[in-house]
Amino acid sequence: MFCSGCGKELKENNKFCPFCGKSIYEKTPLAMEGMAKETPPAPYTRGGRALVAEPAAVVPSRRGKIIAIVVIVALLVIVGGVAAFLLTRDGGETMQVEGSSMEEESQEEESSTSELERARDEAQELLEQANDSIQELRGMGIDTSDLEDEILNAQSKFDTAESEEDYIGDDDSSAYYSNLVIEGCEEKKLAYKQAEAAEEERNRQLEKCRSDVLAELKRSIDPSFTYDPKVIYMDETCTYAELAVACTDAQGYPCQGFRVEAQRQGDTWVITNCIDPSEEG
Repeated sequence: MFCSGCGKELKENNKFCPFCGKSIYEKTPLAMEGMAKETPPAPYTRGGRALVAEPAAVVPSRRGKIIAIVVIVALLVIVGGVAAFLLTRDGGETMQVEGSSMEEESQEEESSTSELERARDEAQELLEQANDSIQELRGMGIDTSDLEDEILNAQSKFDTAESEEDYIGDDDSSAYYSNLVIEGCEEKKLAYKQAEAAEEERNRQLEKCRSDVLAELKRSIDPSFTYDPKVIYMDETCTYAELAVACTDAQGYPCQGFRVEAQRQGDTWVITNCIDPSEEG
């Protein structure tokens, strides 16, 4: 400690300066200068422990608080955005998978329904065709009694069908029986047309045979006679025939009739034998 008057060094228990007599409690500029040079006082003690004053807490400024709040809010927004993005992506993928699955199931149901409707339409078309074929044959006078069971089965299967197999299956379905009827009608129609054509050809050959034999009789016997040949037999192949010939003379008197045999050569009938009735007796 130093005197504030003369600047001399003093002892700790001095209340007055022994050199100038000035009280140590009065402070002068010189004393202030001396105080600036003296060592700092020892810290207060309690129970042998030094008590050190803790530095005052630094109080953040208003601007610092605002910046901190902005940073925290920004971080929260970023974290929330990332979380929302992840949830949206996962949720979107889940919804997309679920939507795709539902769409596939819907497409399968629509496909199944479409296939059943297609089978029904096909069976109905065949059934109508079978009925039309039956009616056509009946109109031609052709017997269809042997096809009645098949057409009834076709209609019954169509009316009770519950699946694609019931409509157009390969066996025991509406389409199966309808096809049997259609094929049976086609066979009957073909046979009818063949028989009709054969009948027409037979009638043509009968007339041709009579005409050719008449011409040959006039050339080979007596042209003044009148001949009236009639075919009494012709084979199924229309190549052989027998004819009974009635005739009258030039005066119109009936002559004894006779019988001839004729053979078709190409498209011409030729008399191969003339049979006298007396020889047949």
